[in-house]
Amino acid sequence: MERSEPAADEFVAEIDRAITLVIESPRRWPVSKYNTRRFVLQRFPYAITYRERDSGVQILAFAHGHRRPGYWKERL
Repeated sequence: MERSEPAADEFVAEIDRAITLVIESPRRWPVSKYNTRRFVLQRFPYAITYRERDSGVQILAFAHGHRRPGYWKERL
């Protein structure tokens, strides 16, 4: 399978943007099960599941939107 370097660069940039937004404003997204929150990337089918901690934000999973849903729950 051939890979696109520009697409990979855009993917990394989108991840960086998402993490920055979550860290800057973690309460911006609604609370879900297990007191977690979820940020869905705009351009790619991935989401960041995280929760707030006293020391900051704890990222629990960076997951594809259609593969292995909920696999991160054992990390709680």
